[in-house]
Amino acid sequence: MTDRTRGKKSEQTSEEVRAGLLSAARKHFATHGFQGVNLKDVAAEAGVANSLINYHFKDKEGLFNACLEPFARGRMEAILRILGEPHSRDEIRVRVHLFVEEMMLSFINDPNSFEIVDREIRAGNPVILKIFQSTMLLAFKAVVEFFDEAKKNGLLREDCDPTIASIILFTSCCDAVRKDVLGQKFLGVTFKDPAFRRSYADHIVNLFTHGVLK
Repeated sequence: MTDRTRGKKSEQTSEEVRAGLLSAARKHFATHGFQGVNLKDVAAEAGVANSLINYHFKDKEGLFNACLEPFARGRMEAILRILGEPHSRDEIRVRVHLFVEEMMLSFINDPNSFEIVDREIRAGNPVILKIFQSTMLLAFKAVVEFFDEAKKNGLLREDCDPTIASIILFTSCCDAVRKDVLGQKFLGVTFKDPAFRRSYADHIVNLFTHGVLK
């Protein structure tokens, strides 16, 4: 440990050290993936000793879980708050709009966590799959239930499958934010722009609800 690192460590509280490690870890997991992350590099970026990773998180899996579980749980809780049993076409439109905005903002506010989730799910990482099952999968099931209740209440077309409708809605949001960097580079649009984000949500709501509502 260098004198500079030792001095930085002594000036930080335990919570500050933990927060610094999480911030550095999110960047490294997003860039290199779970398998490619070296904990020494994470500690070096956070400016603390390697041993503090073991102290706060036990191991790489513990650090990874601490990075992603709050993000995933936060998305689940937000989606569960947004959804409820719909009783009118207007209510469906409002709730779908809020859902799309929540998905966009989750990417804008924490792009590293969004990238980590996307990368590790595709890689079949068992740690993220466990987190997914206890959080985001429940959020997806809540969307399915939302459309199922709408169908029971006579608001959706009879040929609309709630599960497929939910997949389409999730996919239209997730794929769009994955390609935000391309939209910004070649089209001059980005979800970081509130006006474009609202317009995108409006389009999704219009296209989606006109396709599934009676």
